[in-house]
Amino acid sequence: MAASLRAAATRILRPAGQGLRRLVHTQEHSGSTRALEEGYPTAQIQQKKEELYDLIAGAYANSVTSQADRYVLKVLSTQIKPRSRDPQWCEITTIKKAGEWALGGFFVVAGIIILSGLAQGVRKRVELEMPKPVEPRRIKKKLQKQVE
Repeated sequence: MAASLRAAATRILRPAGQGLRRLVHTQEHSGSTRALEEGYPTAQIQQKKEELYDLIAGAYANSVTSQADRYVLKVLSTQIKPRSRDPQWCEITTIKKAGEWALGGFFVVAGIIILSGLAQGVRKRVELEMPKPVEPRRIKKKLQKQVE
C-alpha cells in the first residue's frame, strides 16, 4: 500500500520526460504574465472579447442563442468594459447582483435558524436537568396539615 502511494506521488510530481511539476500556482507560470512577456497583443484580445460580446448579444436579442452562448455572454459581461447604456449588460449584471444578495440572505436565514435551533435544544436540556419547583399551594397544605 505504501509503495503504491509512493509510486503515485512520484508520477504526480514527475511526469515522464519532465522535471519536478509544481502543484502550487506561482506568478512566473501565470498565463497572463506569459502572454505579456511573449508580446501577445492584449488590446487585440480585449477587442475580440468586446466583438464576441456584441455578436452574442445581437443573437441573444433575437432569441437565437443556445444555453452555452448565454453562459459565454454572462462570463464576457464581467470581462468587458462596463456598458451602462446596454440593456442586456445591465440585465446580466443586475441578475448577478440579485443572485449574490439572495445567496447572502439564504445564508443569514439559515444561520438564524440553526442558532435558534441550538438555543432551543440547550434550553430544553437545561429544563430537563433542573428540578421542578414546588408549588406554593402544596407548601401551604403541608403546613396546614402539620399545624392541625
